[in-house]
Amino acid sequence: MLTNIVLPATGTALKQIVAQSVATNSPFYTVPESRVFTGHLILSGATSAQFKINNVLVVNYSGSTNYWQEAVPFTLTAGTVCSSGSGFGGVAGVLVGVEEDA
Repeated sequence: MLTNIVLPATGTALKQIVAQSVATNSPFYTVPESRVFTGHLILSGATSAQFKINNVLVVNYSGSTNYWQEAVPFTLTAGTVCSSGSGFGGVAGVLVGVEEDA
């Protein structure tokens, strides 16, 4: 569910973001123009999981058990593309946070 929240002091519209990927090598979230995303990435460590920002591998997890690992904090600027890597066969990545005006 996406929700817009307006902060009375600044008037800046915040939008909650929950984006999930379960497909290999697939983009699953792009920061819109004039916006900034602040939040966390949570990867399911079934066997392996990879997370790319603008096609650059930034998280490469290799585990042997099925559990959710610790959230990784990120701040992303307009135009940034988040995608899964080659280790996402049946493995979920969830990006959670807020978008706000840049």
